[in-house]
Amino acid sequence: MIVLVAAAAIASAAITWKVGADHDAGVAATEDRLPTRPQDLAVRPELQWVLNTERLAGNSVDRPLNFPSGMKSAGITTGAVGAGDQVIVAAVGHPLYGRYDTEDGRGIVVDSATLVGVDRQTGKPLWRRGIGHVEQCSDSYRRGTIACWDIDRVMFIDVATGHVRSETTTDFLMTYADVIGGVAYVTGRRTGIDRRSVVMTAGTVDDPDSAFRREYDVTGHDSYVAETLPASDTFTIVESIYGPVQYRTTAYDLDSGRKRFVFDGDVRAAGEGLFHADDLAHQRLSLLDRNGVPIARLGSTAWMVYPPPTSAPFAPAVLDGGVYDPESGAFLWRDPVLNSGGVSAFVGTTMIVSSPDDQTIVGFDSRSGRRQWTTPWRDAYWMTGGLTDGRYFVFADYVGMHSSDATTGQILWTIRLPTGIDSRGVTVEDAGGDILRTTAKAVSLWR
Repeated sequence: MIVLVAAAAIASAAITWKVGADHDAGVAATEDRLPTRPQDLAVRPELQWVLNTERLAGNSVDRPLNFPSGMKSAGITTGAVGAGDQVIVAAVGHPLYGRYDTEDGRGIVVDSATLVGVDRQTGKPLWRRGIGHVEQCSDSYRRGTIACWDIDRVMFIDVATGHVRSETTTDFLMTYADVIGGVAYVTGRRTGIDRRSVVMTAGTVDDPDSAFRREYDVTGHDSYVAETLPASDTFTIVESIYGPVQYRTTAYDLDSGRKRFVFDGDVRAAGEGLFHADDLAHQRLSLLDRNGVPIARLGSTAWMVYPPPTSAPFAPAVLDGGVYDPESGAFLWRDPVLNSGGVSAFVGTTMIVSSPDDQTIVGFDSRSGRRQWTTPWRDAYWMTGGLTDGRYFVFADYVGMHSSDATTGQILWTIRLPTGIDSRGVTVEDAGGDILRTTAKAVSLWR
């Protein structure tokens, strides 16, 4: 629920594909969602505890990692995953000073990573688990388990105890792993002299390929399982190919493994069974149904919006400045602010949009598009992260973290960042109903 310190405009509009990691946008597996906050977000929270880097790591050498995606190097950010009612999981790494990660520019390379389980009530580290060198971990907890992987190794870790449920050496190159709806999925690719293939396994966290192992021949030189979507019984494989097409996407039934459709272009989930398709060769952007049949033609800048925090009975698909029904694909409404603004949250019946051009935050009725309120906001281009309880929305920007009333747009409280904190490295997220704030220097919990 996944992913995001980039150029300011990109952070605002959330215009991104999370390559190889768009595993279920959040409609399925309702049992995996965090519990409801015991008190509403209108109340200014009190600081419960602060855990600095040295206490988190248990030494003065290791540095916090941008968990879960930046596990190879220590940069300006840190991160944490709110994992259930009691335990928060963060990560630290042992830095190799003088070596920098030139691939993604995150910072100093680390030679190994350690996961740390933190008691949500007290901020006390409960366990530390060395996991060696890993590329990445899954972006949210699923039924108390986090997956972490390297090139040819995957492990599933119990977040309550730090116990390694399973560790497997793969005969393929890892691309992603996660636990969705109680099922462990592991994906990767194999490249031989005369054959390329994509591999997908499913099973329990104790035995990740106990349900099935499937292998699909591909022609693309860089191919991977792009999305696994149990809610719509779908997974997709994207191949990077030479020529004007550039990408080819094949959709399969998740249960049976049967091929459903092939599209010459990049296809991503855009709703409950809908897909956004980018046909670069013909410069066409379309909305497809679950069988790959075009429903609507989109404009030339049909950005796919990264799934924002949601606590709403209805969360439409937002593409190319237009809003569409997430099930039927029917066009609902359009507003110019969506051409440059990004959806920050769906709260109750309101869709909250940050508009960097106008320096405002706008609340729309999600179904009708009626503007309910407009709030001037200088840092609208840098609204990141957030959580919601169904009425109020908490987000971060350059100044600090703030709570807004989704029915009126009123800002209810602001908690400024401490002096000297780089705001680019700040995240605000849900941790068992509490507010978890992470910076490059500390993790703190607010209630």
